[in-house]
Amino acid sequence: SLEDESSVEQAAQWGTGVPVNGVSSSGVPIYSQPSAALPPIIKAGSSTTVPIVQGSGTRTPPIVSGGQSLAPPTPIYSAPPANSIVPQPTFAQPQGITIDPSYGQTYFANPPVEAPVISSSGNALGASSCTNCDGGGCNDCGIANSGLSVSNCQNCGDNGCCNQETLTSRFNSCGSISGARRYLIADALYFTLDDSSLINSNFGGLGDYDFEAGWRFTLGGRSDSTQGREITYMGLDTLEESATRTDPLGRISALFTGANGFTDSETSAFQNAVQQTESRETDFHSIEYNRVRWGWDVVKVIFGARYILLEDEYLSTTQNLVGQTGSFELDATNHLIGPQIGGELFYDVGYRWSLSGFGKIAYMLNAFDTDFQVNNDGFGVISEGDSDATGAFLLDLGITGHYQLSTRSRFRLGYNLIYFDGVSTSEETAPLTLSPLVDIDGGDDDAFFHGLSIGLEFYR
Repeated sequence: SLEDESSVEQAAQWGTGVPVNGVSSSGVPIYSQPSAALPPIIKAGSSTTVPIVQGSGTRTPPIVSGGQSLAPPTPIYSAPPANSIVPQPTFAQPQGITIDPSYGQTYFANPPVEAPVISSSGNALGASSCTNCDGGGCNDCGIANSGLSVSNCQNCGDNGCCNQETLTSRFNSCGSISGARRYLIADALYFTLDDSSLINSNFGGLGDYDFEAGWRFTLGGRSDSTQGREITYMGLDTLEESATRTDPLGRISALFTGANGFTDSETSAFQNAVQQTESRETDFHSIEYNRVRWGWDVVKVIFGARYILLEDEYLSTTQNLVGQTGSFELDATNHLIGPQIGGELFYDVGYRWSLSGFGKIAYMLNAFDTDFQVNNDGFGVISEGDSDATGAFLLDLGITGHYQLSTRSRFRLGYNLIYFDGVSTSEETAPLTLSPLVDIDGGDDDAFFHGLSIGLEFYR
């Protein structure tokens, strides 16, 4: 199109220079025949034959009186000035949508390079963005503080919504992993001490322990998407085994013998007995504090410190035909403390189900104390002991199945074993040869606990 100033200039060059009857029916100005047959000169252009048009698009050329039509103009686009500012689009924050500051707080950490996601507060986004969430919005139906992706919030039936971008969804398992800043894991245990038999009688001895109940609690918190802390307590009810034998004919005898000047007179109450009782008790308690790292949605690594109290006691009492009584007693106490490292690997099986396997190892200082006493007919004939601090090895392994009950809770069932090497126990320490020079050597035994666990996990 022609600027008004250019039109006036053209009119001056051509003669009359004013439109005839205004404009044509198509809106194009009509000029009278110029006084000189000269091509139009447009001040704004660089060509004397073809009008130069500023801007975009092509307009119909002016029609000159007499039927002459100028050649269609070729549009020429000029670049913006060097100091011009190109406006950039800005976007307003939609109402009801906030950037969740705790983005990435899933039970298994998001990859470090994962971009933040947008979460909904309440039901501001409506059912179209968050399907089948019982009117509570993605934040309600998903995991609190998890940074749930609104665009990927899908229907998971009664289990609510889940983030389809997580590794869980890639295994076709909605909601099997809960996100939380804090969590509590509570397990009921059913454990035993393997190979716990002890034989010290010609009528047999003590058999292996039965399984006993116990508890394990883990309280954890996360400072960000990859780091956290846990404290765990584990304890068993006292493992117990006992046996009582009677024989009016006095045919019960202990299996230990005397040596180095130790004669039957020092152990007369244990021979030709009409009654003999044996008992053994074991206590186990553990507390640990760990720093935790999560990575790639499937790995959890721990490192921390652990303390374990392991106590083991054996007692045998007897009465012979003439009424003499005797006792044979051994107490072993172990205080183990030291650093431990470990990890847990998670695998999603399918909808609501997942598996994990964990392992912990520790090399600990074991401050043990072992006491051994023999009394015969009211006299103490042996009182020995061994107290020392040695190194001990711990291996703690387990496998657990998880079933998602809701967005904030899971059921769990697992098997766990704990192995010690370098501890003191009554089974291995009790001597069967008695003498004034008897040597009680503790701290070089092993112990193997194992059993089932069943519990719940809670997330917030």
